[in-house]
Amino acid sequence: MPNEFKVFDALRIVKLENGETDRPVYYSQTGRSSIGIGDVCVKIADWLGDKVRVEAVTPTGEIDWQDHIPADCLERIEITSAPYCRRRVHERWAWSLGLRGSQVEAQEWSDALDLARKVMAFARTNVDILLERLHNSGYRFARKSPHVLPRPDCDAMIRELENRGFYLPIALQAWLMEVGRVDLCGTHPNWVRSAYSGILDDGLQREPWYSDPLVVDVDLESLLDLETAETVVEIAPDAVTKANISGGGPIHFSTTDRSFDSVMIGQHGSFTFHSYLQHAFSWGGFPGFRYISKAPLDILKHLSEGLTKL
Repeated sequence: MPNEFKVFDALRIVKLENGETDRPVYYSQTGRSSIGIGDVCVKIADWLGDKVRVEAVTPTGEIDWQDHIPADCLERIEITSAPYCRRRVHERWAWSLGLRGSQVEAQEWSDALDLARKVMAFARTNVDILLERLHNSGYRFARKSPHVLPRPDCDAMIRELENRGFYLPIALQAWLMEVGRVDLCGTHPNWVRSAYSGILDDGLQREPWYSDPLVVDVDLESLLDLETAETVVEIAPDAVTKANISGGGPIHFSTTDRSFDSVMIGQHGSFTFHSYLQHAFSWGGFPGFRYISKAPLDILKHLSEGLTKL
């Protein structure tokens, strides 16, 4: 019975043993004294007697309560419906970073993808929030459709690429399955300098701001159309090209071997994909403003406020 749920599945209590409606908790850091039907939690381990070890945390990361509950008293709910202890997720992510190459068992890759998809589900929520805030603030996108949802056959397309020896990092696979394609290139009318040449230029022929907006743009269909597998996958232009100025080479990953997460080649900061997303969201989707002395901090604060820390 416990195997119906995987680690970090979000769960809701639908019943308690012996017809109880509430009961004392096993452990709490917040002083929570009881749990009841309808409370939400996250699986952190299997337990003896067909039970599941679960915990609920506050938005600030404290353990609200932790207990061992029979699996048949729980139902799976949407991943983002419950707060997660980021320390536990980061520990599992760090362990998964060691997965690489053909010697890793299929079940380990499957579990790693399950973890990555849970994390990227929160990334999808962050993207949705950013897009709404940017639209409402009057931001001018360079693309008509800055967010393209995942294709229904995304998983099958990725598996086909793997059959051809073209391996996308698991973290990137999870993004493509949960988020899709995102391009925040553009500029804001309230910024003192345009961040995209050709949009809202001030006529002074100045260089645009290189805001390095969040872009993850992988066209799986185009990759499958290639006669031979490439050794890299391009995911975004460099920061200069994102401002519609001729720049350098694109940001890319190696695809010659299976990996969980990889360093983004060409991206300032020596980031893996996961650490880059953490960095980008902390800057409201525009990490290039880190290097700009007159960055519009008020807008960036509004954009980043309340985003989930991956």
